[in-house]
Amino acid sequence: MEMGEGDSLLSSTPSTTLHEDSEDSMDDSTFDNGHNGNGRDIESLEIEAGMLQKQPNSCLGSVEYAVGPQERCQDDNCAHMSEVVCPRQFPRIGNMVVFQWTRRGDDNASIDCVIGPYWPMMLCVTYPLIAVIATFCGYYVMRGKHPIIIGIFVFGVLTTAGCLALTACSDPGILRRHREEPPEDVRGRRKWTWNDQANTFRPRGAQYCRDCNVVIEGFDHTCPWTGTGIGRKNIMYFQFFTSACCCTLIYIFIIIIIMGVSGGGAS
Repeated sequence: MEMGEGDSLLSSTPSTTLHEDSEDSMDDSTFDNGHNGNGRDIESLEIEAGMLQKQPNSCLGSVEYAVGPQERCQDDNCAHMSEVVCPRQFPRIGNMVVFQWTRRGDDNASIDCVIGPYWPMMLCVTYPLIAVIATFCGYYVMRGKHPIIIGIFVFGVLTTAGCLALTACSDPGILRRHREEPPEDVRGRRKWTWNDQANTFRPRGAQYCRDCNVVIEGFDHTCPWTGTGIGRKNIMYFQFFTSACCCTLIYIFIIIIIMGVSGGGAS
């Protein structure tokens, strides 16, 4: 009788252990390499669960944008100036201040006017630098020159300033948040990848900008001179700005070399 009980105990123990091992192996196979069925790793899912409630500056109406967890840009002076100068009545998307946006249906919106985190440098450094150089060259180089020569110079300066404004105030291409990968008819054949910082799927070329604290489509770089990130939607204005600036400076040097400063002033 005692041997029977012992045999039953011994026979039950391996079966329980085998059952537990099978559950462990099933768990390991289900989450092989730390990924679930959607291709998102377990760590990113845990980060998403903890960060979703810590992103207040991510929505325009009912439209949610791909915003990261960082609430301020790396430059504290620019961040403090934005808090003082830009009232809280203007919505924020990450570290960017939206001055005007248009609702297009219940689940769509367009950003018409937005400035980046380094707008104080654009307003207090870049524009004054353009004004000082233009004033100096206009007085010492262009004074007394033919009206056509002066007109070309003025056109170059105004074009540079206008393209700077368009670059600084345009939407660089802020990506909407996609918690699931869009269907093929929306994304085409391109495979979207998961971004941990902003908890979103993103297309190829879209990157998380730490300074702007958003994901920008076609992200190129963050330009402190224009105060904002450069992406798919404002890179054309940025190229016009740099081209107009270079052409105007080259034009000034040509006038100085060919016609001379003193000769033009004496006439």
